[in-house]
Amino acid sequence: NGSYMRLVGPYSQPGIGALSISDEFIVGRTGFSVNRFDYGISESIGARPTMEDRTLVIQSLMLAPSHGYYKDEPKEDLEELAMTSFAAVFDGHGGGECSNYLVDALPHNVRLAILAERAALKTAVEQSRLNARQDQSEDAASELMRKILKGAYLQTDQDFISPQDSPQSGSTAATVLLFGRRLFAANVGDSRVVLCRSGGQCVELTSDHKPSRPDEAARVRAAGGFILHKRVMGELAITRAFGDKSFKMGIKAMLEEDAEELAQEEAKDLTAPLVSAEPEIASMVLSHNDEFLLLACDGLFDVFRSQDAIALARQELIAHRGEPAEVARILSDQAIRVRRSRDNVSILIIILRPFWELG
Repeated sequence: NGSYMRLVGPYSQPGIGALSISDEFIVGRTGFSVNRFDYGISESIGARPTMEDRTLVIQSLMLAPSHGYYKDEPKEDLEELAMTSFAAVFDGHGGGECSNYLVDALPHNVRLAILAERAALKTAVEQSRLNARQDQSEDAASELMRKILKGAYLQTDQDFISPQDSPQSGSTAATVLLFGRRLFAANVGDSRVVLCRSGGQCVELTSDHKPSRPDEAARVRAAGGFILHKRVMGELAITRAFGDKSFKMGIKAMLEEDAEELAQEEAKDLTAPLVSAEPEIASMVLSHNDEFLLLACDGLFDVFRSQDAIALARQELIAHRGEPAEVARILSDQAIRVRRSRDNVSILIIILRPFWELG
């Protein structure tokens, strides 16, 4: 019938016939891309005057935007890193500068950090395969990846707040890194990563960083700060975030000569940041029982319990034959129109298992 296939990704050269994640090709007049996961996104401004949320999905993190591996390295040299995906929800506050920055800067810094540890990662993964009895979520490869993510988070934050004229805005981050079958959920702030397992079981992979958490409140007080009206220094409703430059300089710099007098007795280090960009990171190995991931900002979770959001999403995935974008839209509509969320609502659903297996 005259149809043909033309490869336009990194394997379009003569003699190379393999497709890779993020490749694009044309059959007849229809374009396709090769994706590792099906996913859907809904972003709604809600009742807010501005939209400060951002979402992100990168199917193959180690592919440069031009569809070529960094430094033009041959595909086989990065074989252990090819199946690395990254997704995120960023909830900005005080302006959209920080969340807009994170969309590009955070995955870029994660890429660079992984490449810098490429040899060590390859060795650790090979060792894990030899030691089949060890839990992969706690082995050397997973430990190294957690170290990489932590360093990339902190470096990205430092790059944003360091310029003298840097904005005062901030942002949460809820991210997932899928490295082969290993999943790493990292977060700062109160956006969440939630996993749905067989039968609709809800597994929260992140924990909100709020002043109501005793350990977070204790950390703020140890830095000389205080909690007032469930806010750090009576102002910020989360205890960890990117940006928020004024909360990163330490109470001594914020209050100058009055710091020691105003600091509470628990204070140990008046130069420590009141708000931290250090992520908490959960790791696990995906199995056939894992159905989908839900990443969303507090605009959803202010009006939905995690279990209720998972139950509704699963119900609608079955009803809409596994269409995640439609399900994300339904969740957002329920949050804003039915449950009266007053915030931006951003939702990302990543499918791990076909919808026909969910019944």
